[in-house]
Amino acid sequence: MNGKDGYMKMELFRKLMNEISKFSGRTVYLFRRGESLLHPEIINMFRYARPRVEDIQLTTNATLLTPEMSDELINLLDFISFSIDIPEKYTSNRGGDYNTVLRNVEYFLSKANGVSVQVSMVRTNEHTEEDIEQFMNFWKGRVERVRVYDLHSADGKYGSLSYNRGKRQTCMKPFSEILIYWDGSTGRCNHDWDGERLGDVNKQTIQEVWYSEPYRQLRQQHETLELTDNTCKTCNSWYPTFKEQGTGLVIKE
Repeated sequence: MNGKDGYMKMELFRKLMNEISKFSGRTVYLFRRGESLLHPEIINMFRYARPRVEDIQLTTNATLLTPEMSDELINLLDFISFSIDIPEKYTSNRGGDYNTVLRNVEYFLSKANGVSVQVSMVRTNEHTEEDIEQFMNFWKGRVERVRVYDLHSADGKYGSLSYNRGKRQTCMKPFSEILIYWDGSTGRCNHDWDGERLGDVNKQTIQEVWYSEPYRQLRQQHETLELTDNTCKTCNSWYPTFKEQGTGLVIKE
């Protein structure tokens, strides 16, 4: 990845939430390309977003999810996903301390009345089927959804999987969501890590970006499956329907 790291400014965040609040039925995913709980204003961001959108979601590795932060987030979130692993391979794959993360997640679960919870891991070349089964058996019954995602982008091509998914289908992502980076530039979807930016919400509204020519052309490519976009054409993590959110294996839902 060649993009710069940074934190979205609160002024820009407020602008975006105010724009989104004019429309009904919108979901906001307050995470991307890093650990959102590192943002020094993250709780204030959730507080500002809460009365302005219907659905707020977060993915976190739970390393920084202290009991105090959990007590705040439980009243601000609709959905949370914890990215974990099995204890024997947690440190080598993710770093950090598994016991700390487990303790943080279990505290959240003890308080999470009304928040939908997912726990997920990524199936790497190091994992065996026994590892996957161990992960499933540990979390089933504790959370609403357990998910195992396939390793992607290992060959340096974003969204690339190690196996053939068969005939390419139209991806619903360009028709259903917009990705806004911390600096206000916009991209394609969660698999767009370093593609050419399609807009800039510092200078445009979200609606202007959504109906802009770059997005129109991208949607046309997906409709016809004549993909020339450098990010999309090598990606086989396409999402054909809203129900099938990528290639992750849903264990329990």
